[in-house]
Amino acid sequence: MTDLRWVFVFTLCGLYGCGDKEAGNAAWCNQLLVDACACESTDDDSDLCQDADAVAGSDDDAACRSYYYASVPAECQTVDDGDSGSDEEATDEQTDAIPTGVEGQYSTQVDSVTGCAGESHWIEDTVPGPMNVDVVDSERLRFVVSGDLSLSGSVVGLSYTVTGVWAVASEEDGVGGADLGVSISGVLESQSNGCWVIDGDVEMVVDQDGLEATSCQLSATMTAYQLRGEDCDSSPELY
Repeated sequence: MTDLRWVFVFTLCGLYGCGDKEAGNAAWCNQLLVDACACESTDDDSDLCQDADAVAGSDDDAACRSYYYASVPAECQTVDDGDSGSDEEATDEQTDAIPTGVEGQYSTQVDSVTGCAGESHWIEDTVPGPMNVDVVDSERLRFVVSGDLSLSGSVVGLSYTVTGVWAVASEEDGVGGADLGVSISGVLESQSNGCWVIDGDVEMVVDQDGLEATSCQLSATMTAYQLRGEDCDSSPELY
């Protein structure tokens, strides 16, 4: 007689895809369903699959992850998340989200500035040049450019997004200014010399008069080369 748990698993595979899959921010509820319902239980009356289905129905990845490691037998878990050992060890592993050595001093370049006809200086006068990268906490970074313009945001794996709003004066004519809504998203890349390179896409909304209808948007690409850091003592010529 066909085990209904396997029928359910095959259905899930058809919907979501199975195989070697890393459980990320949007995958824990799917992972819970697949592994819980595929688990061979010695208890024929086990409600693990049904219970997992109820938890997954909440679409709460944090709850699904917690239930996964608390209720799915270890032999049925296909995602190694360092759940063995003490609670303190597990907590340390889970919160160590930012790669070691990424803090430090960088030299930043921008390219391919588009948008806001004749107004590219808002990016060109702020983003390029020296940049300091600081770790705010276990999951957040802060970028500081042009001396005191700050962006902060989250890191997931090696991907990051930082945002901020800057009030700056125009360096074109020394008159007037703008509020700049800035967002940079990209990846952190470790180099063989021990230094890091930060690539990103820059989006900047320029608001010079407080009216949304007259705001414009600039876009550019950014590359920041680490010059000083925990494992880095370099210069741009070495990249």
